[in-house]
Amino acid sequence: MIQGTLGIYNEQRNAVYLTGRSPEYHEWESFEPYQEKYEHPWWQAMKDKSGKFGHGGTDYLELQKFIDAVRKKTQTPIDVYDSVIMSSIIPLSEESIAQNSSPVQFPNFTRGKWKTKKPTFAI
Repeated sequence: MIQGTLGIYNEQRNAVYLTGRSPEYHEWESFEPYQEKYEHPWWQAMKDKSGKFGHGGTDYLELQKFIDAVRKKTQTPIDVYDSVIMSSIIPLSEESIAQNSSPVQFPNFTRGKWKTKKPTFAI
């Protein structure tokens, strides 16, 4: 499930509710029309190939975009900082659990540059 301030998506139902847009107040509607209308160009270009791979095709998409960026010497969809941040969640959670769920310090991998760093995620 993905939830924001003005909408919610439920994968199990393949349904969405969008405040001010869905026809019925607090009623799920099919996600399919939204997916067709707003599907990202990356998915449109790789739809036939990617569905055969893991995680609904996201593994293929991410690897293909990474390989393309390396070959072209351009920014990868996920930079090294975003990658290490996502990878650190499990060991930090394990550390917290081992300490009776105490908060643990999250490392500042960018040494403060995250404050001024240009966003690069999924360029």
